[in-house]
Amino acid sequence: MRRRDFFRCALGTAGALVLPRGLLAASGAAVWGDYPGLAKPFQLSPATRAKKVLEIYIMGGVSPWESFYCVPDPAYGKVGGTLWWTFQQGKDSIPAWHAACSGSKQPLTEAWVKDSLGTTVHLGPHLAALRARKDLVDRMRVFVQKHTMESHELAVPMALTGHAPGAAGGFAVGAAVQRQALAAAGGGLSMPASYVLLPRSGGHFPGETAWATGRLPVASRPVAVRIDQGKQFLATLARDNVGAHAPVLDSLAALYAKQGASRLTPPGATGAVRSLAFGDHQYAAGALSQAPKLAALFKASQFDVPTLSVCGAPAAVLPVATQLKLAVRLLQHPTSGTRHVTVLDEGVPGSEAGWDSHLDHAKWASINSDALYTRVVALINKPGEKDPDKLDLDETMIVINTEFGRAPGTQAVTGRNHWPYGYTTALIGGPIGTKQAGLVGAIDAKGLAVGGITQTHERAAVLAAMGIWPFAPELFAVGGFPAGSEAAAAKWLKETVLGVS
Repeated sequence: MRRRDFFRCALGTAGALVLPRGLLAASGAAVWGDYPGLAKPFQLSPATRAKKVLEIYIMGGVSPWESFYCVPDPAYGKVGGTLWWTFQQGKDSIPAWHAACSGSKQPLTEAWVKDSLGTTVHLGPHLAALRARKDLVDRMRVFVQKHTMESHELAVPMALTGHAPGAAGGFAVGAAVQRQALAAAGGGLSMPASYVLLPRSGGHFPGETAWATGRLPVASRPVAVRIDQGKQFLATLARDNVGAHAPVLDSLAALYAKQGASRLTPPGATGAVRSLAFGDHQYAAGALSQAPKLAALFKASQFDVPTLSVCGAPAAVLPVATQLKLAVRLLQHPTSGTRHVTVLDEGVPGSEAGWDSHLDHAKWASINSDALYTRVVALINKPGEKDPDKLDLDETMIVINTEFGRAPGTQAVTGRNHWPYGYTTALIGGPIGTKQAGLVGAIDAKGLAVGGITQTHERAAVLAAMGIWPFAPELFAVGGFPAGSEAAAAKWLKETVLGVS
């Protein structure tokens, strides 16, 4: 492999490394990501925080009516055939697909909690695998959200970063986790703290926005790995084409870095002037020495994608099965140092548009939900189970995120259109215990959100759950929160959004 090719790869996919301290300067705290003094009382205690996060980003939009916000009350849409009452008849109905997926082992819906309007909300058939685990439902906090952006291109960046499209500093939660880890290590982080696991190439959505990091240094970005290019990724890390010449090439790269630093160092100064581009070069050079250590986390077989039948449909490749297993390995590996993994689930290949169910909603929403939740649940320890290869909810928080919901009524007879006006996201585990479980906000009989939180609030809450200060200048401004100061906003996040008193 040519040196410039490795650098190009390292800048996009390999982690770590050494940056000048000037690029990591914090504001109002000793280290970037630390809570400042006035807000310390509103930081979660170390015992309560999520030490790790598995974020599942569902690409395309999730219908709440059959999942986290099912209301089988006739007053909610039965006359018009909307909300829960859509797709209730025929061979391609929600009940028919529920029977195909779960064998009717469970009732279609299960009464859960009352929303802020006093309506009893059920958990629907698309959460059958999750509903089978009471220990997970008992630690689940669901948020009603809304916005006005009906296209993926506008909604995805907002959902992933908490910032409107085009915001200069917007970047995903995983990038903030990586930057905080880098700062805490004094710029000498040896292994990445954050990853994004992308699905197959040429899928429905590009997915690059999942790891867009605004103006952060490259070393503060999550490591992005596309599952169907995993073996190529390992070959890159192995540097097979370099072979015995690796030490000489590394020495040459170090020489270039030293020469570059000297050109950026003014007479009499002790170090190079601040330069993001030079910092990116240092990062790439450092990645050369870390490649073997990073490669040791992976095996070629871990990138194999199974071909499985879900809900009795024809067998299809299932990227999310591989993505989830690899995510859990990274989070559970004793030497990886991984704190955050984002899995982008585009749905089961073969559908019209994955989770973006403009056609055949009952079929594909059922298949995609079963494919995802069955595998997520299987990777979480049950009460009393201590499998080190599974996630422990006392240490790891699960985030279920998406860009918007699906319309209350039909589109093209069999589908549902985009619906950002009332939808749901969820947190499971970590600081969310039985006292925090429940529902924040409501959705009325027209499918419109009442109360709830914004995408900014949800993104900030995930950081707060990990003990990371959400109001660093590169993150969120207090003006987007119902509070008059950063300390008050931190208190609101802790007590109102996360429910921790």
